[in-house]
Amino acid sequence: MSRSPLFDDFVTPLAARAPMVINAISVAIVIGSAVALRAAAERARVVACEHLNAQIIAADKESVSRLKKLLADVQNLNEGPFAPWTRQPVVGAVLLPLITYGGTLLLHLYGLSGI
Repeated sequence: MSRSPLFDDFVTPLAARAPMVINAISVAIVIGSAVALRAAAERARVVACEHLNAQIIAADKESVSRLKKLLADVQNLNEGPFAPWTRQPVVGAVLLPLITYGGTLLLHLYGLSGI
């Protein structure tokens, strides 16, 4: 409300924009880290599946069913870095402030425009 034109014609000075740029860079680093973690986890899953497939080919009949179950478990793993983006805690931690700020900005721009 303090930046509403109802109270003052507030213009953000250049010195006050520096923290905003630093925060944007920080958010970009967090998002980049989450993407890199997910990509590394998927590469590790592919390597593990290839290794298990090689072991299944070379294994005797007694351990093939155990290795196939292990392969299915690796392929179906949906926890930690393998979880969908909607269940990633980092994504929630980044989106909550952005949605809150975006919502108040939209309210300010469109909801209070007639005031």
